[in-house]
Amino acid sequence: LVNFSINDSDCVKNDANQIKLNKNQSCDVKLIFNPTQTGEIKTTLTINSPNSIANNNVIIDVTGNSLEESAEILKISKMNVSFPSQKVNTTSAMFEVTLKNTSTVNIFDLSPFLSDKENFQLINNCYSTLPSGQSCTIEIYFTPKERKFLQSNVEIRYNSTLSKTITIEGTGINDKEEDD
Repeated sequence: LVNFSINDSDCVKNDANQIKLNKNQSCDVKLIFNPTQTGEIKTTLTINSPNSIANNNVIIDVTGNSLEESAEILKISKMNVSFPSQKVNTTSAMFEVTLKNTSTVNIFDLSPFLSDKENFQLINNCYSTLPSGQSCTIEIYFTPKERKFLQSNVEIRYNSTLSKTITIEGTGINDKEEDD
């Protein structure tokens, strides 16, 4: 396999260095992505079962996306969102944040997570896959439940192991403070 390697050190092997499993046995085989080029890389992994009566081969199609390490693949329009003072138990105007895929491959497993769901609300208009060059938006609202400064985060997770954090903040006020 080019760009991929297999780690089967956990498995018992026969004299021909083939994995040998008896009935009801298992072992872990890890497929490791070691790209030598950027972009989408595909391969097929075939697991043969030579001693079976029927053809029980397992074929697994594998795809990996390789990016340059220094590339900023997800651009976020605003990393800090400050809402104007907002009356307690009322909802602010919407603040829109744009997420843009600036790479040449798709971003996958894209999902935003809001840490304070009591005072802030999030509407996700993005799908889990963001194609190359495309954008999507998330909407953030502020509904303070108490009279004080409030801060939270939206963590944008993507490509299984990457994330970026947007800081959001606002102050809850009562009716009298607004007139001051």
